Amino acid sequence: DGVFTRVPAADGSTFVIHRGFNLYSLQPVSSPRNLVLWTRAKLPDVSLVRETITTTTDADFTAALDQVVFSAAGELWWKKSPEAQAVRLTETATAEMDVHFSVDGRCLYFLRDDGLAPNYFRAVFKDGEIRDEQQITRNPRSKTRFKPSADGTRIAWVDILTTNRGVPIRVTAEGLLLWRVGRTPAILNGTESTLFPISVSIARPRSDELTLAFRRIWKTLGERFYDPTMNGTDWEALRMKYEPAAAMSRTSRQFDRTVSQLFGELNASHLSFVRQPWSEEIVKTRSAEATAHPGLVFVDGFEDGPLVIGRVIKGSPVGNLPDAPLPGEACG
Repeated sequence: DGVFTRVPAADGSTFVIHRGFNLYSLQPVSSPRNLVLWTRAKLPDVSLVRETITTTTDADFTAALDQVVFSAAGELWWKKSPEAQAVRLTETATAEMDVHFSVDGRCLYFLRDDGLAPNYFRAVFKDGEIRDEQQITRNPRSKTRFKPSADGTRIAWVDILTTNRGVPIRVTAEGLLLWRVGRTPAILNGTESTLFPISVSIARPRSDELTLAFRRIWKTLGERFYDPTMNGTDWEALRMKYEPAAAMSRTSRQFDRTVSQLFGELNASHLSFVRQPWSEEIVKTRSAEATAHPGLVFVDGFEDGPLVIGRVIKGSPVGNLPDAPLPGEACG
């Protein structure tokens, strides 16, 4: 690791250096000493990611077509009817998606992605609960477009990740089209479409989301970087090195810096990363009214003698003084 910053003391006897994620003090003919810093600042609580979701990209229906299971914010949810409140089925640090019912409707198939190796799972589904999960694929390649065979004995998927709009789910024996319209599950019967509107709220640990995001960045770069050897680096070791710092980021800027440090290990140009600010960081500020006027208005009509204050402009530099002058006082 290189040294990022070197700051000398006023007398030149000590240097403070920034190396990796730590600060050290260094004196001549001595070893660096790790500095432990404390802060009393009141920081905002960013441990949870709060959001409200009104659409989905993955959904499937029960055989009776009265219930739907869908994915939102990396979790699986169940709606008993179009008017019912969504019920959360999973609660993990990974992302569950691409959900499908088995042919007999007794099981759910879904993709679970930990940011490193997305794989399909099967679980028994009954009365809004899933149990007895089993992993059915075991490879690190990205997967999508899961389809079971008609008799339910085989499954198929593709390894190319694509995004589409208005994606069909399946056609029933009665000729009804089950699909997603504008990312909302729907049933099309002739020209009449029944929508299953989605509106769920969730609070997830921020560290889980950042870990998953960092792993996806690491995995995507590892798959698409022009040099398969990653410029001679140990790519897995670099993930383990920077992942804890990324997961514990207190701001989006800290996360950006950690990802940038990972990119810097490749010594390759034209690599950069900028994440959208967190919702807690977006603060609407009201621009202050600037004025060059000191804030004193004097009484007219005095030819000789001191100036007398007629009024003090509110919010002006003088008006904001702790002991601001008052109207009627004289300036000698």
